[in-house]
Parts: sequence; C-alpha cells; structure tokens
Amino acid sequence: MTKRVFWSMFAIVLAVLVLVTTLVGGVLYSSFETQLADELAQEAQFAAQGVEDSGISYLASLPQSANRLTLVAQDGTVLFDNEADTAALGNHNDREEIVEARATGVGDSVRYSSTLGAKTIYHAVLLDDGMVLRVSTVQDSVLSLLARLVQPLVIILAIVLALAAFLAYLLARRITRPLNDIDLEHPEQCETYEELSPLLVKIHAQNRTIETQMDDLRHRQQELAQITAHMQEGLVVTDASGEVLSINRMASELFDADETRSVGRSILELDRSDALRTAIASALEGRSADASTDIAGRRYRFIASPVLEDGAVTGTVLLIIDVTERYEWEKLRSEFATNVSHELRTPLTALSGTAEIMSAGLVAPDDVPHFAQRIYEESQRLIALVNDIIEVSRLDDREAVYEREDVDLGVLAADVIGHLAPAADAKGIAVALEDGHASVEGVKRILEEMLCNLVDNAIKYTPEGGAVTVAVKAPSSGGGPTLSVSDTGIGIPAADLDRVFERFYRVDKSRSQDVAGTGLGLSIVKHAAAYHGAAVRIESAEGQGTTVSVIWP
Repeated sequence: MTKRVFWSMFAIVLAVLVLVTTLVGGVLYSSFETQLADELAQEAQFAAQGVEDSGISYLASLPQSANRLTLVAQDGTVLFDNEADTAALGNHNDREEIVEARATGVGDSVRYSSTLGAKTIYHAVLLDDGMVLRVSTVQDSVLSLLARLVQPLVIILAIVLALAAFLAYLLARRITRPLNDIDLEHPEQCETYEELSPLLVKIHAQNRTIETQMDDLRHRQQELAQITAHMQEGLVVTDASGEVLSINRMASELFDADETRSVGRSILELDRSDALRTAIASALEGRSADASTDIAGRRYRFIASPVLEDGAVTGTVLLIIDVTERYEWEKLRSEFATNVSHELRTPLTALSGTAEIMSAGLVAPDDVPHFAQRIYEESQRLIALVNDIIEVSRLDDREAVYEREDVDLGVLAADVIGHLAPAADAKGIAVALEDGHASVEGVKRILEEMLCNLVDNAIKYTPEGGAVTVAVKAPSSGGGPTLSVSDTGIGIPAADLDRVFERFYRVDKSRSQDVAGTGLGLSIVKHAAAYHGAAVRIESAEGQGTTVSVIWP
C-alpha cells in the first residue's frame, strides 16, 4: 500500500509541476509580448519625433539599437534601414503594418518565420510629411525559449522531483503507518484515523464471531475424535481422489498403519484387497458399496458411501466392521441346519419304513414286538436328538438369563454317577468318584447336563470291564476348580481332537458303530463350560482312553 500511495502522490506532484510550469510559461510569454509591443510603440514615437524635428539624419545619428528602424517614403521606397542595405529592399507599401499606418496613423503586425523559429513584431507610425517610420524586433517562440532554458529547467526539475519524491515517501509512510500498525487480533486497542473506527469495530466483532466459531469447531472436532477413537469399527474418510483425510485408531490398527502418516496417502496404499478397491471405486462413482474380505484370519465388512455436494462426489466414507463372529455364527447355523436335517432324516426314515411295513400287513404277528421295539428305539433316539438340539440352542442364546447358585461339584458328580449307574453296570464298567471338595457359582441344571454328557460318553466308548473316573479338584495356586472325566476306552485319534467339539462331528464310525448318540454331547459340554467362563481341555490316545477336563479360572 505504501508504494501505491507513494507513486500516486509522486504522479500528482509531477502533473502539478508540469501544469504550473506550462501555465506560468504561457502567462509570462504573453506578458513579455505585450510589454515588448509597448516598448516598440514608445520607441517609434520618440524616433518619429526626432525625424520630424531633425530629418532623416536623426536616424543615422542614433546608436546601435537592438530594434530595427526602417523609414519608408510615400511611394514605398525604403529611405533608411539600420540593419540592411536600402538598395536591396523592395517596395514596402504592401506591408500590413505600412498599409494600416497610412490608413489610421499607426499600424501593427506580427509575422512568424518557420526558418528562424521566431516571430517578428512590427509597429509603424505615419509622419506628417507622409513617410512611415517602422520599428521592429524579433521575439523567440516558446520552443526556442525553452530550448535555451533546457539545462536550467532540467536541473530545477530534477531538484523539484527529488524533493517531491522524498516528501511523497515521507507522507506515504506517515499515512500508511497507522494502517500497518493495526493489531487485527485486538483492533479495538489501536489508535488510528477516526474514519477507520467503523471498520475496526466490525473487525473486532468479526474476530469474536470467528473465535466463537473456532472454539465450537475445536470442541466438535475433539468430540468427533473421541467418538471415532473409541469406535469398535474402523472409519476412514477420503477426498474425491481417494486420499485419506481422516482415519481412526481401529482402522489404522487393522491396516497396520500410523494414523498421522496415513493422512494424505491413497487409501489403496493401506490395503490393496479386491474388496476395498471395488468398494472405494464404486463410492467414488457415486454409488454405495458393501464388500467383505478376510484380514489376519478375521472377517471384515467394508461399507463405502459417497459424500455428495450439489450432485458431485467430494469424498467417501468407509466403515469397517468386524463380522467374524456373525460370519462364523451364520456358517455354524448353516452347517447346523444341514446336520440337523440329516440327523433327523435317519430316525424318521426308520420310523416311516417300519410303520409302512406294519400298516401294509407284511409283518407276521410274532415279529410285531420286534418292529415295535424298533419304533420305540428310533423314537427315543429322535427325542434325545431333539432334546440335545434344544439344549444347544438354549446355550447359544446369550441373552437368556438363568438363576445362578453355589454348586458343589462333588455332590453334583455323585448324583450324575448314580443316575448313569444302570448303564455302567450293564457293561460291567466301574465308575469311581474322587471328590476334592470344590464348588462353583453357576446354573446347576446346565452343569448337570454338561457332566452327564461327559460321563455318558465315557461309558459309551469304554469297552466292557473298563473303568471311568470322575475327579473334582479344589482351587490351587495354578488356577480354579477342575472337573475331569477319564476313561479307559477306545480313545480318539490325534487328527480328530480339534474337531470332536463340533456339532454332529463323529470320529470314524467304523470304530464306534455300536455306540448310539446324537453327535451333540461334546458340543453341549463346550457351550456349557463357556457359559460359565470355564475352559475345556481334552487329552486322548488311541486304545488308552480319554480325559476331558473343565477348568475354571
């Protein structure tokens, strides 16, 4: 601003200087011309009087003059000229000033010479004897005058311009200093021009408004940062080119990237999976997208949505949800439905076939009890399967609430052994209890179902004459109470140990074809233990037996 003020003032001073110089020169030139004409008229009067009194000899006696004197006879012949040879001069009766003098007594004229670059002023007086006395002088033109004065004018102009520049600089600094010294943060405390007071008041009000808005914006940004930082889902915001504008902690941990360094990078640098590329590409085209992929052994869902402004895509919002449990649950539910339909089909087919044979009258009276027994066994198997399915479903329902109580594991084990004693006696299996006196807080019915399945499995898979041991161990420095069931049965191959708790999974049926079961026993055990916060551990060796332990923390 200082430069603009300086050059503006300098230009004004220069323009004024040129204008004043021109006007003053014009006025002085006009004044000099008038003064010169008056002087010529006076000199002509004096010379005419001298000629009247003394004749033409008066002119010859005059000293050398700066002005030219010319005496013209009545016939126009030049009788005297102090600067030229009269013989070389022509007739002057046609001269403008001569003609006017003969007519009025006095004549004036001005003639400009382009060759000399000057003009000549003439004044003629008519004498009593009819002769005309003319006085003339040469006056320089304005340009000629300026040409002779160019050097002093340049010096004066340089001095004046330097002084004008210095004054303009000082004045510009003085004008702009109060403006430059304005504190925009605290304009109300500034001392400046009175005319700027309304502007300063507006700036102060605007500063307070901006400060309030910035505080509100910072508060909202902090709230958003806290919300996104504690989100269980990943959140990434990008611009229209796919560069990351914001990324929360969960997303940065998932992509193994630094939150700060991720900003400004392309989101595809964080993860190059087909699911993410497809979702982001669709969102940048203005369409929402939903894709899933596996990362580090877990299942994630990408939900990408475009950010639209006036119909144009200005960015995307990517929400990353861990759907591993849901995915596994859906997978298990699908497998469970498939297995249930398969397991139910077997007893139902047997029931249907037996009933069809009997209804067709193809069974001899002596065979009716046999077929009736078959129907009874298959129906019992079906009932047991349905009960196990209901139990598994009940344990899967995490929202179900059961009344908890202190359960003595030794008493519980004794009750279960007594309940299954007939089955053990039928195979000549000895069932022993080692009670270490321990109790846990839990749901007695679920714990009883869990232990019943363990003991029942041990009896089923132990050959006749074998042994089953139920051991209850009190809490120790190494952990909480432990309930274990050991047998001397056929054992489980090492390759199947990790799968025996899956629903409907059975070890090689050729090794246990005489054992009836639903395939849900150990699955119920696993769910019941998990419901109580306990872990299940299994140890087995083929032909040497199996030990299943439930360990509380």
